[in-house]
Amino acid sequence: GERVAAPKTSTMGFGPQGFRNAPASKLLTYGTAAASLLTHYSRAHHRVGLTPRGLFARGELLSRWLTSQFAFTAPGEACFGLYLLHALRDVERVRGTRAHATRLLIAAVVSLGIQTLLCADVRLVRWLGLGGSSNAFIQNFETTGFAPGPHSLVAALLFPGFLATQPTTQTFTVAGVRFGDKVFTLLAGVRLFWSHGARSVVPAVAGVVGSLVAEWAVTGRGWTPPEWACALTRATLGRALGVDDGGGGGRRGGGRAAATVLRPRPRPRGRRDAAADNRRVGDFEPAPAPPPPPGAVETLTSMGFDEHDARRALGMCGNDLEAATDALLADAR
Repeated sequence: GERVAAPKTSTMGFGPQGFRNAPASKLLTYGTAAASLLTHYSRAHHRVGLTPRGLFARGELLSRWLTSQFAFTAPGEACFGLYLLHALRDVERVRGTRAHATRLLIAAVVSLGIQTLLCADVRLVRWLGLGGSSNAFIQNFETTGFAPGPHSLVAALLFPGFLATQPTTQTFTVAGVRFGDKVFTLLAGVRLFWSHGARSVVPAVAGVVGSLVAEWAVTGRGWTPPEWACALTRATLGRALGVDDGGGGGRRGGGRAAATVLRPRPRPRGRRDAAADNRRVGDFEPAPAPPPPPGAVETLTSMGFDEHDARRALGMCGNDLEAATDALLADAR
């Protein structure tokens, strides 16, 4: 039969590889990097955080709401923050883009509401011991406020998202105590949350509270955004990120995206030409692939190929065992 090479997987929209099946994480990471760079080069460090004085400054409320949740002001914390946002993209791959983005949106709104309430009510801040006295948790809270940056969003991704969805793959022992490989990501998060002392710890705690509220709303109550909002997001941000289907569901059977089989578009019957003999990938349209036969998967895995790669190759080759073997061998070269 006629062989068609498996298509090369391309990057999603703009930017380097690494955010496949994680468009929301990609948007958050790139948005944070752009906001941090813009803040740095515009020298607007003093106008991006939530403070009791700046919150009610004329014309600054909306800008402070946005920039305070995304723009880092120090290079060190920006490195830790961007690393964490990139590392936590697997949380989205497990949950699915729609559920993940819904949780992040709820957590962001709740966290921003908590921070705004604390900035608006100085008496509450003093009662909680956060500011207003010489031994307060945050010194000079009225002028310094909370540290800018997505501390609350990173905390919402870590707790409980990262801890609940990511398995421990390796362990090691230090001084008789066993640790998992997730401890490195958690330590990076602690370093980020303490980058400004209490000014960044409070937003992180607010992010955890928002994450718990989001889990209750999405998992416990089954809340989902309206379909028109999802369609609008797919048509705007999804198109810019190169998402075709809006990032559907999460992982199934090991966390890999469902395979697709490539079928040729109908062509008028007639004399075969060179174009018909040398079909390009662009001449094919994706269609849902039937499940690969278990025997074919076992045959390929017995030959030393990874199970996921075997299923993907069978899906792309229409469950043709011989064609899938050729595709896997070609990739191995």
